[in-house]
Amino acid sequence: MRLHIILCFIVFLISPTLLSAKSIKDITTNDANYKSINQAISKGYLSLYNDKSFKPNTALSRRDAVIIIDKFEKKFKAISMPISNSDLQELIALSKTYKKTYTLTNNSLFSIANDNKMLRHEQKLLLHEITALQAANNRYQKERKLLFGFITFSILLSLFS
Repeated sequence: MRLHIILCFIVFLISPTLLSAKSIKDITTNDANYKSINQAISKGYLSLYNDKSFKPNTALSRRDAVIIIDKFEKKFKAISMPISNSDLQELIALSKTYKKTYTLTNNSLFSIANDNKMLRHEQKLLLHEITALQAANNRYQKERKLLFGFITFSILLSLFS
């Protein structure tokens, strides 16, 4: 009896690989996606219909999607490595250090950005003041020339009168 159960179990385990070893009825080996389809079938993500066809244009049901997601989750859980408590504590300490460093750096960058804004504003104000001073200087030079002209004219007028 035990031998019979073991044989049934072996046949049950081998049957998916036997199914995938047979050719897929409606997909040729020349198909660009044949390898991907065959691999998905051999890994058990998708299955062939009873007539050994794949029917690539058939929509994926929600049930099939859940089965595929479950198989992926099981594989990822099997692959993932648990982290030791000391490594976890070290990561937490590094995280806290990083947070402090990040906060200080971010605050410094924010302060520098604000300082740059203030400097640009001050530079604009200085440019306006320089422009106003240059305009006033030009006005005063014209007034000085005019004043010297009047002084010269009055001196000449007083000499000839």
